[in-house]
Amino acid sequence: MKRLLILLLCGLSVAAWAQITITRAQYPDSVGYNNPVLTSIDVPVNLGHTGSGNRWNFSAVVPDASPSTVPYVSPDSTPYLRTYNWGTTSAPKFASIAQPGIPFVGSMGGIGGIYSYYRYNGTTALEFLGMSISESAPIPDQAVKNTVTTRVMAFPLTNAQTWTDSVKMMIHIADTTIFTITVPIYARVLIRLQNSVDAYGTLLYPGDSAQALRRVTVSSGRVDAGFTLMSQWISIPNYGTNIPAQTTVMFMAQNLGALVTATSDTAVSTPDFTTALTLIQSSRHYVNAVRESPVRMALPNSLELAAYPNPFNPSTNLTFGSNGSGMARLEMFDAIGRQVGVLYNGPVRAGSKYSTNWSGNTAGTYFVRLTVNGRATTTKMTRLP
Repeated sequence: MKRLLILLLCGLSVAAWAQITITRAQYPDSVGYNNPVLTSIDVPVNLGHTGSGNRWNFSAVVPDASPSTVPYVSPDSTPYLRTYNWGTTSAPKFASIAQPGIPFVGSMGGIGGIYSYYRYNGTTALEFLGMSISESAPIPDQAVKNTVTTRVMAFPLTNAQTWTDSVKMMIHIADTTIFTITVPIYARVLIRLQNSVDAYGTLLYPGDSAQALRRVTVSSGRVDAGFTLMSQWISIPNYGTNIPAQTTVMFMAQNLGALVTATSDTAVSTPDFTTALTLIQSSRHYVNAVRESPVRMALPNSLELAAYPNPFNPSTNLTFGSNGSGMARLEMFDAIGRQVGVLYNGPVRAGSKYSTNWSGNTAGTYFVRLTVNGRATTTKMTRLP
């Protein structure tokens, strides 16, 4: 009987691993805004194998520099194109978050003043909508729509899931005169993204561990310069270039987002590389003081945030606090990531508890996020009809 119980427990353990799933609700809004990260270059990595039983250990990786911040911001805070419709007249798509800088465009002459725009499509996907360029002479200010819907993250994420997407856009880079006719010159960008979730296991990273999925994205593409004539694309000879294949492996956990991201060198199109060109460690544990005291990198997340009752109607009481003093911000977002209110923005003292009451105007799902000194935690709430 004892042996039978052991076999049964082992079987249940395998079944539990097979059910690892990350939904939109388990992908916190804090992932889509400000994510402090540590970056290391040319790091030996062991990416494990497909399927179950993996143990990915990045806990001993030493970063090359202090944490920096990869900012995701509200489109309303960008200096231009605040209400640009990234869809069509019949199917509007207004961006919910914006991110400065796009590497594959920045490599073309180091231009700046760029924002890429995203939105959460209900509960099914995080979509890339397009980008905008400003103050980037000689390239004109412009809004550039992606001509296809690109699912950056397809929810729910689960083992053995695959999806393929692409980025297709035309970027106005200059004007030229051909036979006395002024012709706009474009960079035509085509990028193919092959995504798969092919493994799961235990992830160890500085200061903590989590059960995680391995998501692999292989990207490749081409950039051509040219113009259109009578609706036909005409390439300019010797200006086109292939974008080398590159593999990005993300280790993702429920309610924590992507914790470690490893990127291969170019021309490596499998997840089996052994040295990461870039290794980025998400650092929900890291605090601003890490620049002065690197030892503090491994401090646990000690923010407290709770809502009661939850679900609620018509209001709920939010309590929050932190084990460290500093500036706190309590924000409310709707189900697609739009900010609907700032409930608190001010100082907090270590060990003190704070509370506020909130009433949702309409029934639905909401997310409340507490940020203190660069650390963040998010709680999901439901407002009943």
